[in-house]
Amino acid sequence: SSGVRRSNEEVVKTIQETQKTLNLAASGLVESAKQSGQETVSSVREAAIGMRSMIAEAHKLTGDSISASAQELQKQVKQASDNTVNQITALDRALEDELTKSLKTMGQQLASLSARFAEDYTPLADKLTQLVRTLGRVSDNV
Repeated sequence: SSGVRRSNEEVVKTIQETQKTLNLAASGLVESAKQSGQETVSSVREAAIGMRSMIAEAHKLTGDSISASAQELQKQVKQASDNTVNQITALDRALEDELTKSLKTMGQQLASLSARFAEDYTPLADKLTQLVRTLGRVSDNV
């Protein structure tokens, strides 16, 4: 019976040691799981911070790009407007010059026509005046 008791004591001792080992292993697993969970949470937080930073940078770059595009478009519209004003001004000057030339030419032609009319009809007017005088003398004599 002392052999059984010793055997029982050894079994109890082995069970106790195994239980301690299992408890230590379980504690290690729990601690490892906690640490792994904390590392995962930490990694997720870092990833979220990195994503926020990337989104903010992308937002800024997009805003800058839109602003630059708007400024370039505004510059091109102003340039097109200035070009249109310059073209209209040049067209107005050209039309003014052509109208002035046309009016001068018409004035010269009218003056020439008037002079020609006077040349052609002055002798006729003189003859009509002479005829009226002659008729006036004839009617005075009758």
